[in-house]
Amino acid sequence: MGTLAGVVLTLLTVIASFDRVTAKLDASDIWKDYNHVQTSCDTANCASGGCLYENCEQPVSCTGGMCFFRKCKSAICEGGACLFDQTASSKCPGGACRFQNMATTLAEGYCTGGACTLDDQAHPASFAATLSE
Repeated sequence: MGTLAGVVLTLLTVIASFDRVTAKLDASDIWKDYNHVQTSCDTANCASGGCLYENCEQPVSCTGGMCFFRKCKSAICEGGACLFDQTASSKCPGGACRFQNMATTLAEGYCTGGACTLDDQAHPASFAATLSE
């Protein structure tokens, strides 16, 4: 029985140290090392996720998540965890998206999935209960 208790104690120690390591993982670290797949604007939806759309004139979407939209006219991220860079009409029903270098104001309903950021700062998912300045 002493050996089993030792194994359990070792396992609990490993799990506890694993939790401390994963707690330090930052979303920016994931994006820094992730290689998106260059995708044609003719491919209207990225079902597998991880696509890179650039300069798309027509609407594009990402049901797979983790897509990167750069300088597109209109994009939607249903899978969540996408990055919108200089993309005018963008929405994130999947949540946890990053919006950066936005030339236009984010519209009501831009992040119905919640937990989105604007220029790496937490940003409200809805403006309905606030007054404008």
